[in-house]
Amino acid sequence: MNFMLRLGSKALYLFGVDLGFIDVRNHHSQSSAYYRADGSEVYNYQKAHGGGIPAKGNFIPMVFTKREFEVSRKLLEQAIEKAGRKLEIYNCSNGVYISGAMPLQPANILLEKHRINKYDAISELVDTAFYTPQPDYAEDIFNSLDIERFEQTIQQWLALFDTEITDSKTARQFVEEQWLLLRSTVKVPADPTFCLLYGSTNYFGGVLTKLASCISTDAPAILETFNQVRDIWRDYLITAKNEFIAQPLKFDDVNVGHLFQSKTTG
Repeated sequence: MNFMLRLGSKALYLFGVDLGFIDVRNHHSQSSAYYRADGSEVYNYQKAHGGGIPAKGNFIPMVFTKREFEVSRKLLEQAIEKAGRKLEIYNCSNGVYISGAMPLQPANILLEKHRINKYDAISELVDTAFYTPQPDYAEDIFNSLDIERFEQTIQQWLALFDTEITDSKTARQFVEEQWLLLRSTVKVPADPTFCLLYGSTNYFGGVLTKLASCISTDAPAILETFNQVRDIWRDYLITAKNEFIAQPLKFDDVNVGHLFQSKTTG
């Protein structure tokens, strides 16, 4: 929304901006990672997250949303409100109501007939709205990174895995030591560790923290699961280090589609 408003758009039509769902069984696009190719859910969404938060609907009185969608809705509303000029924004999505966007069924859209070549229009937009950054900037930024320092940091990180995890206390300490190490790299501008691994550490740190809090003598299987996840995290760090050092400018090509294929039994 901010991008389109910055371009100077005066009329916007919102499609697919549901930010909510009518049926808890259809909470995301069928093409998303929440569903398998046969249309079945990867996991029971309602059992894991509940039925959703009631919210005012765009076309119907009430739909269901969730906290992440609520944040998105509020950000959209703030962008519209702060635009500071007259806008025509139409919400054509069958989801939550967005203040500042008029509900409009797609069948009721009235557009003037213009003979415009869409490819020429896109080319004009790209040529007008974007510019090619100076390659010298990218080179200077890359040259400022200390790859050897990054490799040393990962070796320090991997050394934390040498400590045996035997109970909830040692498990929590292991997670805490990782955060201390990662935060320490912020003080070294040439070390790219924080930029490269902050998101991944958030994810694995969250999973390990939840498991650590459940470890007890009454639930020995949780400790085993913690160590299994820890092994996966260690392998991830090794792979991340090796692949970045080998091709630091490579684009992300991670594909997890195989995780959502329907399982067949022979």
